[in-house]
Amino acid sequence: MREVIERCQGVSGELALVRVERGHYEIVANGVFLMATYNRRSERDLARLGLAALFEVGDPGAGPAPAAAGLRVLIGGLGVGQTLAATLADSRVGHVVVVELEPKVVAWNLRHFQGARDALADGRVTLVVGDIFAFLRERASDGAPFDLLLLDTDNGPGWLVRPENRALYGRRGLAAAHAALRPGGVAAFWSAAEAPWFETGLARAGFAVTRRAVSARRTLPTPRAVPPDLIYLGRKAAPPCAIIGP
Repeated sequence: MREVIERCQGVSGELALVRVERGHYEIVANGVFLMATYNRRSERDLARLGLAALFEVGDPGAGPAPAAAGLRVLIGGLGVGQTLAATLADSRVGHVVVVELEPKVVAWNLRHFQGARDALADGRVTLVVGDIFAFLRERASDGAPFDLLLLDTDNGPGWLVRPENRALYGRRGLAAAHAALRPGGVAAFWSAAEAPWFETGLARAGFAVTRRAVSARRTLPTPRAVPPDLIYLGRKAAPPCAIIGP
């Protein structure tokens, strides 16, 4: 059973909130499935893998390890709050800025999704309603750098719901993401499909790139296996050590 709870015109087109079986919800943008409350694992893996990459040892480009507490995290795209909840579950996280383009998505999270409502009420969270690309270019580079960026917009770099987001995954967007990170910081991008051109772009922007496959999403009402989602991880290299003396 599928029931449209609300349909409206959002910033980037038509948005619909659909209630499906077992008390779950889907958000559809311009007729394209965007996110759902039952697709929890890979969205949480975005936070888990991003945080783990910050503390990986043996990477000569990693630079000094981040502080054991007080990590600064930027999340692009609130979704249904799963990435935010997983980020806050890590006690090392001190401040999270969430940038969500659609006011209606924020309203649905607060009204219908208990977990997201609790996460947004956490004192460590700052919510910004606006465009993540504009935030990266105009604000993030002017303040304290972030340790970790978690980007989950559209359905990934190669499957855009909003054509304007093409810039986020291109040269200018990746340069802005790189500038917003501290040396050794990590940018993690969620994707529903492989995007080799994006991996190349990350490397050209100055990131050391790794790719992780994460658990396949399942759809209701009949669960079925689908190809795994992907997390692209890019580490900003630390500056070379200065040589002192003759």
